[in-house]
Formats: sequence, structure tokens, C-alpha cells
Amino acid sequence: REARSGLAGRAPCRVGAELAAGKVVIVAGFQGLSRAAMAGAADNGVDPIPLAEITTLGRGGSDTTAVALAAVLLLLAIGSLAGMPYTVLLPVIAARTLHGGSHTLGFLMGATGIGALGGALLLASRDTVVGLGRWIPRAAATFGAGLMAVGLSRWLPLSLLVMAVAGFGLMVQMASSNTLIQTLVREEMRGRVMAFYAMSFMGMAPFGSLAAGAVAGRVGAPWTIFGGGCICVLAAGFFRRQLPRLREIVRPLYVEKGILPALAAGNFVLCDRFTDSTEAYQGGGRKLGSSAVLDRHRVLCGGVQPDLTILMDSDVAASVERARRRNQEK
Repeated sequence: REARSGLAGRAPCRVGAELAAGKVVIVAGFQGLSRAAMAGAADNGVDPIPLAEITTLGRGGSDTTAVALAAVLLLLAIGSLAGMPYTVLLPVIAARTLHGGSHTLGFLMGATGIGALGGALLLASRDTVVGLGRWIPRAAATFGAGLMAVGLSRWLPLSLLVMAVAGFGLMVQMASSNTLIQTLVREEMRGRVMAFYAMSFMGMAPFGSLAAGAVAGRVGAPWTIFGGGCICVLAAGFFRRQLPRLREIVRPLYVEKGILPALAAGNFVLCDRFTDSTEAYQGGGRKLGSSAVLDRHRVLCGGVQPDLTILMDSDVAASVERARRRNQEK
């Protein structure tokens, strides 16, 4: 029987599974994998979503998508409300802080554009949406950090550099959010969701500018921009902490849009990780228990199981060391 979906490692490995009556039978090595997970997996502090909540959100797709999209739109709205007002305060920075004129303002805006162009080229070089969820909080934090540096800078060359950083972060966050939303939303809901996107990005900026003007009148433009950057960084940190929960929520969409159509067309589907690895790393490594993992899998993935599992049975110490080096490289 042909294996139409499976779990594969990225390194040479010993096959520890055989196909029997359409089910995966683990022959050897699974306990070693689980021990490696226990030794190497660090608790990220995010508890799994309760099964009752998953059962409510995991079927049908619309409510599931709404939770993920709301988080992306909320981060975008906060960035627009707290961060985008820098554009109306930048003339004050150019004139009073950097002691320049219209040419100084032009240089600052041009630096923002150069950074945004770099972000656009980076995203254009990607060939998949996988991983964009991680880029969104990073970009939001980069945008916020750039604004904080703009508020503190009193030297034009440094201001130009950090404005480019802010422009880079803004473009990557905006475009990544747009791409992720367009990928996750259903066709019949696309127009409505994009209306919320436009409201979050462009609709919040005028209110933020009004508030920033009032605050700047009391504490000054530099500290107002600095405060807005702090809010963006804090919002990005909160969003980053929710990423594991969001991945669990949107998992049915990847099954629905990726795996099931490919299987229906008779294609092979090769997955880097699936149920077995989740059971080992989360059920064994984080000691959540196999039943908790499998219950969530049945709800979120509709019980889709691989026909063939290729198992890596490497030395525990070597696996932990490899994971440590990979994390350092990141």
C-alpha cells in the first residue's frame, strides 16, 4: 500500500515504523524520542487550550479563524493607534529636536521608505506563508523599538538609521498580517474581513494622531513617540506569548486547505511533524499526557492520521545538543 501522508525527519534516520492494515505501528525508537523530548523541551509557559473550548471552536472553521484573525487585527490596530502618529510628530522632531528644516524632514521620511522597501523585498523573497505568524510580532517589536530610538535620538544620522528600522518593521508587520489574513479567511468572508483590516490599519491612525497631539502638548513630541513605541513592543510581546495557542486554533485550516485536498487528488503529503511527534513532545516531553494530545487532534484535525511514520531514533544527548545549537543560531 502506498503511503500518502507521513512524518519525515530532516536528517538521516532509522525507520522505526511499518504499515499494517492502514495504521502506523511503532516498532522501535519511540521511547527514545519521548525521552529526548523530556530532556530537551522547555516549557514555554502557555497552557494548552481546554478541550471544551477546542470542541466549540474546532469545527466548521469560521469561529476558529475569527479567533486567529482577531489577534492579528488587534495587534495591527494597536500599532496604528500608538505607533503611526509618529508621522504627524516627525516635523516637530525635525525642527526642534534635530534643529533642521524641510530637508531634514524629507531625509527622515526617505529613510522610512528605504526601510519599508527592504521589508517588502524580504517578504517578496519568501515562497510560503509558513512562519509568517512568527514574523508579525517580531516586526511589530522592531517597529516599536525603532520609534523608541527615534524619540531618544538627538543626532540626525542615528535618527535616519532608526527610522529605516521602524519603516522595515512597519512594512513587514502590515504585509505579513495582510498575507496571513488573506490565506486564512474563507472566500465568502474575504471582503468583510478586509474591511476590518482597513479599519484596523487606516481607521485607527487618526484617533492615535489626535491623542498623540494632546500628549505631545504636555510631554513633548520625542517622549510621545517613545511612549508609542513602548506600547507597540508590549503588544508584540503579548501576541508572541499567544502564538502557541493561535497555532493550535488554526491547525484545522491547514488540514482543510492543505492536506485533505491533496489527498483527494491522490497526491503524497509529506509532513515535517504530525500526530506522533506531537504526542511525544507535548504528551511526553511536557507531560500533558497522550490522551490530552490525541483528544485535541481528533477535534482539530478530524482524526487525520499518517499512513507512514518515519521515526528518528537518535541519541538523547546528541539531540539536545543539536536543539541547543539550533536555538543559538536563531
